[in-house]
Amino acid sequence: MRKEAFMTKRFFKIPLLQTNFTTRLFMLIENPIYYYCVVLFIIFCFSLFIFSRELPGGLRIMTAKSNSMSPAITKGDLMVIKNANNWYEKGDVVSFYAQKPDGTEEIVTHRIYAVSGNVYITKGDHNDAIDEQKLRPRLIIGKVSAVIRNVGYIAMFFKGSLGQFMCVIIPGVLFISIEIFRIFKYFEERFQYHNNGTKET
Repeated sequence: MRKEAFMTKRFFKIPLLQTNFTTRLFMLIENPIYYYCVVLFIIFCFSLFIFSRELPGGLRIMTAKSNSMSPAITKGDLMVIKNANNWYEKGDVVSFYAQKPDGTEEIVTHRIYAVSGNVYITKGDHNDAIDEQKLRPRLIIGKVSAVIRNVGYIAMFFKGSLGQFMCVIIPGVLFISIEIFRIFKYFEERFQYHNNGTKET
């Protein structure tokens, strides 16, 4: 009976079956690999959340992907875009949806060069010519209200294939490998205990 009770207690110490939150929390803090996995995964999820949707107050966070607005905005800069409810004027730097030659859409950030009736004419500060496509208000995402230099490279990294590999795949493989190792270790200890008990009998 004592042996069965002991084995029952040991069974519930399998890592994947532990439900004690405090125990798991201390394990995360004490084990640097767990800490690395959790922190990277949280950063990855946070970056996806921030850069994929509109935030409260009509704000959006975007990254400049070219130097067409240099020197005001350069590649890798982080831009805070605010929806101005179609109230834009000459000189404003706006982000908008533009159609590419293949028919797909891309987000472009250029300055309003002129206003012609109910459409805007845009131009990149670094470009020699104005944009061919006239901009209608419904295509405008918002006006650039702030620029943070070079911080956008961090977002580009996490959204890229290398960032996803480092923040999702590697932590996932490490986490699963550690849990499998702990389970095998548990069964090895259980097997040794069983053999020792048999010898004593």
